[in-house]
Amino acid sequence: MLRYQDFKPGVEKMSSFLGLIKESDSLDEVVAAANAWIDQQQVTVVNIETVVLPWMGANHREAGSTFPTQDGMQWLQTVRVWYRD
Repeated sequence: MLRYQDFKPGVEKMSSFLGLIKESDSLDEVVAAANAWIDQQQVTVVNIETVVLPWMGANHREAGSTFPTQDGMQWLQTVRVWYRD
């Protein structure tokens, strides 16, 4: 069965105003986490990609590398591993 697992950087620091991400884990740290998970789970990897997802706000604790836009929305760069189990 085809499945996927997302790896998102953790938030290190947020602004107190509007809850925007100021610092988060690097993409290298996210890739290292994905590699560790692949080694631990011993899955058959089909594909690995980066996916850009919208930041869900200050109350949402999953975060990643940010891409601010002119409208103030932030985007998160995540690593998605497609695999067969």
